[in-house]
Amino acid sequence: MLYALQSTQIQVLNPTTLTWQSPLRPGGTLGGNYVAFTITPDGSKLLVLDSTTNSVIIFDPDNPLQDTSVGLALSMGAGVNSSIAATSTGKAFIGTINGLPIEVDIANGSIKTLSANLGGLAKFVATPDGTHMFALNESDTRGTLAVWNSSTDSFATQGLSGVIWTDVAVSPNGNGFAAVQGNLSFAGVAIRLFDGTLHFTNATVYPDLAPPDQPFCTGTIFSASGQTLSLGSLAVVARTSAATCSCARRSNSLKICIAPASRFRSSS
Repeated sequence: MLYALQSTQIQVLNPTTLTWQSPLRPGGTLGGNYVAFTITPDGSKLLVLDSTTNSVIIFDPDNPLQDTSVGLALSMGAGVNSSIAATSTGKAFIGTINGLPIEVDIANGSIKTLSANLGGLAKFVATPDGTHMFALNESDTRGTLAVWNSSTDSFATQGLSGVIWTDVAVSPNGNGFAAVQGNLSFAGVAIRLFDGTLHFTNATVYPDLAPPDQPFCTGTIFSASGQTLSLGSLAVVARTSAATCSCARRSNSLKICIAPASRFRSSS
């Protein structure tokens, strides 16, 4: 099943019949302003961020009327960022704007604010199976990158001073990730590639990946093979092999979540 986020509900597409089904409305009501969502690795739960209520809504996509709304304890002046990722350990991580990231226990709804020493992590991405996760700071020039350790539920970080990150994508097998850099000085965009332990491996050089007036781009995603990287909002494709890192234009993409095959429902 494919889920597409709208500001007040979630659209549902059956990939077998290519028909849209009834939209999901957690608790049976329209949301205030949904800004991000994710699905757990087993497909049993959808987690939706609502920036109006500063909450995360957790529910079974097969039974959206039974939802759990968890209020997020944000620091003064902070807001919910468009970022949430679920892991294989039953935790989800939420990015904030001008605040500290938050960890949520999906089973019981308890929350924990992460350490300020993590360098203002604001965007999280995880592999489909939830075993690998990476994050970055996109609010200042500390250029913080982080990798999550599933055994210790902790992060290792490194910073690239002077860098402003705008997006991040993880390869399907978790052996590497791509960080998108917005260059304000040259009004350009570049991709930096890293392995699973934060070692720099490659970068795009030419041509630039965005028009001069669009240094901040989002919607980055790897192909299933892990060899092609798409920057959806700026219609760019980059090869990610060690030998080459080039790009070409393509059409825009959508923000979606795809459920595991075991969660597919027959159309009604």
